[in-house]
Amino acid sequence: LGVRADHFATGHYVQKVVLPNGRVALKKGVDPKKDQSYFLFALSQEQLHRTLFPLGGMVKDQVRARAAQLDLGFEKVKESQNFVTGGYEVLFDGKDHPGDIVDVSGRRLGMHNGIWRYTVGQRKGIGVSAPHPLYVVGVDAAANRVVVGTKELLYSHRFTVTHLNWMALERLAGPMEVVVKIRYQHQGALATITPMEADGVQVTFEAPQLSITPGQVAVFYADGVLMGGGFIDQVTTSA
Repeated sequence: LGVRADHFATGHYVQKVVLPNGRVALKKGVDPKKDQSYFLFALSQEQLHRTLFPLGGMVKDQVRARAAQLDLGFEKVKESQNFVTGGYEVLFDGKDHPGDIVDVSGRRLGMHNGIWRYTVGQRKGIGVSAPHPLYVVGVDAAANRVVVGTKELLYSHRFTVTHLNWMALERLAGPMEVVVKIRYQHQGALATITPMEADGVQVTFEAPQLSITPGQVAVFYADGVLMGGGFIDQVTTSA
């Protein structure tokens, strides 16, 4: 049986704001090292109306001090970043799935035991040797192969985002200058987002960014407010 409640409170480090257009959105938490708005881009207006984020205006030390004051008993518990026990292989039945490692021309350089062991931008542990450093520049899931190349191939300035969820807007009416984050640890960079005829937007960075990865989430901020986000689709390399 479900539990009935008026509101749902979470420990995410974000702040909820009501905008002049009446929509509810998220603003970055005051602690830049703990801000978690990136992960919550897909929340609906209904969910946002009913969710509380009491930690958004606090830094971690303040949270621990408040927990100690209330004698909650977890102020000394170490933080955990894990969401599943074990490596990535437990999500893929724990078995090896061999495939080819190729260069950008399709030339076979070696073998891998599972594409989930590789991520775009990776240099160490690729398993092939070359006279110059090689990086993972692509993971082709359909062909079960890993594509490697030089670091220059990792820089991109334009990509598309699909499966969008708008938070601060009902829709994007025209080009808009925003700060775009392409992964959680990315600091964000200035870009212009432009609506496409199909569902999605084109993102154009002012300066090329490293390791824009299809399948990852990209989110858009304006004045620290999360406008919305979606999933990175097609990437145009700058090389």
